[in-house]
Amino acid sequence: MLCNSSLLSTIRGYPEVSQLDFTNPAAVTWYQSQLEYAIGMGFRGWMQDYGEYTPPDSVSFDGTDGLEMHNKFVLLYQNTTYDLLTRKYPSSEPDKYAPDFVVYVRSGYTGSQRYTWSHWTGDPTSDWSYSSGLPAQIVASLTVGLSGMPYSGSDIGKQMFLVSFTTSGFVWYLTPPPTEELWCRWAEVGCFSGTMHEQGSGKGFGEKTHIFDTPEGTRIWRKYAKLRTQLFPYLYNTAHEAYQTGLPIMRHHLLDFPNDTQAISQNFQYMFGPSFLVAPVIEDGRRGWDVYLPEGETWIDVSSQLKYDEKSGRFMLGFTNYTQGGRVVRVSAPLDVVPMFVRAGTMVPVLDPRVMTLSDATDPKVITMKRLQHLLHLWIWPTEDGFAQLQFYDRSWWSMYHVIYASE
Repeated sequence: MLCNSSLLSTIRGYPEVSQLDFTNPAAVTWYQSQLEYAIGMGFRGWMQDYGEYTPPDSVSFDGTDGLEMHNKFVLLYQNTTYDLLTRKYPSSEPDKYAPDFVVYVRSGYTGSQRYTWSHWTGDPTSDWSYSSGLPAQIVASLTVGLSGMPYSGSDIGKQMFLVSFTTSGFVWYLTPPPTEELWCRWAEVGCFSGTMHEQGSGKGFGEKTHIFDTPEGTRIWRKYAKLRTQLFPYLYNTAHEAYQTGLPIMRHHLLDFPNDTQAISQNFQYMFGPSFLVAPVIEDGRRGWDVYLPEGETWIDVSSQLKYDEKSGRFMLGFTNYTQGGRVVRVSAPLDVVPMFVRAGTMVPVLDPRVMTLSDATDPKVITMKRLQHLLHLWIWPTEDGFAQLQFYDRSWWSMYHVIYASE
């Protein structure tokens, strides 16, 4: 049988569903044939939903009971897809940081890292709760990173860039639909997440709100969409670092500051790549936020001095005093500001602010990355003695830049 009858269940609000039995070779063949339809239409990846609902009273084709299959199932499920895609799209470049496809998943177990590298945090609630709302998504992504998956993020709404904005949550049965403030703070978390995926739906009582319902929400969305787009070279470089070292995009402080016990205790701030320390506001109504600066580093406040020109989409850098690590600082956090610091001595490559999209376009009025790829801007925060450096991992993409130093 392709599906063991004991796996058939009815879930309230859904039609009858079955779980495929991947211990049956015939089921594997059938499932891969279904995926072939999508591949034939040009898709090179998709959301690989579910994987965590194996009934404990089920028995699989190979005799495995449901309790044991609970963790094993997701590996079989993901490997079945990975096997097909690697055969369809064999990599012609052995040193590429990823194959020419991506499947993002919400479930996993030890060994999933072999078959998937992009993860989202499931169906969060549309609230500020630390159990399943906005704060919980940061914890989930940091945990995913510590588990060996470099790219993660939470549900995204109605927009799609390279790597992650979010709908504020997915479920609102027990809470009101998302407010403008929750939308804006969730979009800020999304800007500084490892992956992005579009998700405009959800479930709950009452109509779901959207960030574009208000002028302020629209303004803040555009601000962080522009910032995300301009940071693409930095993200691209960080992706190569993830491939070579295993370090994720969103990094729990344990990875960077293993000897700083106070840094390790922080669960809602993190390093975004090698340079930025990000501490998103995750509580309603807050306009100030405490940030712990790990010891052993000199830090520069970025967020309070990063000016944004709405007309051009350009970000302009300011400068504050150097702050030695090993202390907590209070920073201003208006609704459109994410508390963010940078290591002194850092260079960050960014796209020209005129770039509108990373994709190709036929309309000449749309400025693509390809049109301005010959221009690379550098944001530089030198040390107190005037030194900064940048290492490009992918020397072919920005061939005119290798290692760059700025000094007095």
